[in-house]
Amino acid sequence: MTCRHRSGDPDCSSHPSYLREQERIKFAEIGEALAKRTPNPDDYEVVEVQNLCGNIVMKVQYSSCEDCSFDSMKVMVFLNVDLLAAMKWRRIDPHFDDKPRTEKEAPSPNARFPATHQGWLDAIKYATTRKQPVMRSSDTNSGEGWDK
Repeated sequence: MTCRHRSGDPDCSSHPSYLREQERIKFAEIGEALAKRTPNPDDYEVVEVQNLCGNIVMKVQYSSCEDCSFDSMKVMVFLNVDLLAAMKWRRIDPHFDDKPRTEKEAPSPNARFPATHQGWLDAIKYATTRKQPVMRSSDTNSGEGWDK
């Protein structure tokens, strides 16, 4: 098929600016779809919490996550976390990472489970059987001072 546009016409599908615009539109659509599947760590409600053996199990609902599975619920386990410290959290990111956090941010979860009844029971079982070593603040990075 022969193009009937004049040379350099930006409305022609072979013109670079037309192609860039189509690419921008496609990326915007992908970004919108991903946003619906990604929980906003600042917009959540703690639905259920258990403090077990110094570990915390939380069921958290992320209302901003329209296309998340399990009705936008996440079941997470945080090992070796004080309940009082957890009550100060204003941000709970359910993703696993090594980013440094402030005291108002939850640490990266140690485990996540499906937000089902069985997932909740599995999370509780995991939390009751795990105890992470506690590092005293006076200890150095030499590895000495880990409680057993």
